[in-house]
Amino acid sequence: MREIVLDTETTGGSAKNGDRICEIGMIELVDGAATGRIFHSYFDPCCDVHWAAKRVHGLSRKMLTGQPLFADHAQGILDFIGADPVLAHNSVFDQRFVRAEMERLGLVPPGNNQWRDTIRLAERRFPRGPAKLDLLVEKLEIETPDRKIHGALLDAAILAAVVARLRGQPDIDIVPLMSQAQPRPSAARKPGGEADLRPQAATPFKTPDKTPQDLQRNRDQQRHDQACLALRDKVQEAFDQAQSFPDFMARVETSGLRVRPNLSKTTGELGGLRFRSDDVYLLSSALGLGRKTFEQGVLKYDPSTMLEETQAYNARYTADFGQCAHETLPKGRPSWHCPSLKLNRPEIAVAASAEEVDAEVGAKTVTEGLRKEIEQVNGWAPRLDSAMYEMLKSGQDDWSRVAPKHLVAHTQAAHGDESEPLRAIMYMPDTDRNTALRWVCRGLDPAHALCKTTAPRMKFGYPLPEIVVQAARNIHRTSMRAHECRDMDETVEP
Repeated sequence: MREIVLDTETTGGSAKNGDRICEIGMIELVDGAATGRIFHSYFDPCCDVHWAAKRVHGLSRKMLTGQPLFADHAQGILDFIGADPVLAHNSVFDQRFVRAEMERLGLVPPGNNQWRDTIRLAERRFPRGPAKLDLLVEKLEIETPDRKIHGALLDAAILAAVVARLRGQPDIDIVPLMSQAQPRPSAARKPGGEADLRPQAATPFKTPDKTPQDLQRNRDQQRHDQACLALRDKVQEAFDQAQSFPDFMARVETSGLRVRPNLSKTTGELGGLRFRSDDVYLLSSALGLGRKTFEQGVLKYDPSTMLEETQAYNARYTADFGQCAHETLPKGRPSWHCPSLKLNRPEIAVAASAEEVDAEVGAKTVTEGLRKEIEQVNGWAPRLDSAMYEMLKSGQDDWSRVAPKHLVAHTQAAHGDESEPLRAIMYMPDTDRNTALRWVCRGLDPAHALCKTTAPRMKFGYPLPEIVVQAARNIHRTSMRAHECRDMDETVEP
């Protein structure tokens, strides 16, 4: 059976909003083996490349100017695919862009029934994850060329090797496939200093010029984004400095904002907060402050002692601005250009005593075999191989089902607020943070958990908070001679 492994690089994340394909790579498979036939090309997208997309693939508008247009190779792409299945990792993304490009030219794109998402294949093999391509490469121990940035043909070749390993078919060598790749474009300059731009072919599609109304709308949106960020910054300052919930409310109003608590009329429980500036209002959920934020920790809201004071804020807000249903200011709806409005959370947001942890977490059992493996990791400090950590991650014990807030409470009670590796783990993305916390709760040293979680991310250039990177480097420096975290030798500079 013939299959096509496909990957694209684009100018942004939304084909619907006009982002274009700037590179495509395809590899032909017959009965699971690479035939050596590939299709690879760069394209001039005739539009700017978003900064986030440029961080992924490193291609800029200047580098792509003078490359062929997608229209020049559209029919060749369709001919290469034919009626055969198309394999792609997160195929919905690639399918939308290919369809948009083909429909823009009046061509019929590959049908929906042709696309096969390799994430589903990975999930059948590893129900507990991982599903990301980089992590699958590490888990399946596939040798790949050094890849600091993404490339369509390189990613397609890696995906072909992953698919072969997942299916139990003969391995696919990536190097011969990459030898046929097109030269990567560069923004070369002539001796005079001007960019070396080749004549550009006529484009069949031209983005219409923006009207005065469009320009005014963009200016209004920029002002709206700035107002949302200004409000977020004031709440962030109050959030960082507050020592209690009443102190937080007072600091918010001192900063020039107004705050309205959403209180239950029957129980007095806090459902959320509304923050209002002179230009815009935002709900606490938009800032990443859910109900659970105020149910525990330093900013815990206690209706029995704080209800009357909190109702006073509600009454003053209603007297000045009326009911929320008659709000005159616009609700904060930032554009996709605007940075995230989520507050930077404190390093450990849950403060819990040992008694509270015991009451909430209960007795979490760890199997005897798992306990011995953990003791070996902590005692011998061996090479932290993926097989051992996968076993630790998927251990069938009560920690596998513990909620994140309980994990945080337990690790804080066990290790305290001064543990640098633990503080760094709290800044990891949600999935990685919860995975590392489950390891720590089973008894694994936080330094080992942090190193193993960050190693694949740093190897492939995944953006991480500076506190995470610095903590990993500090651990690496202090433990290199003791042969700890040895699997980070090639990923973290001492």
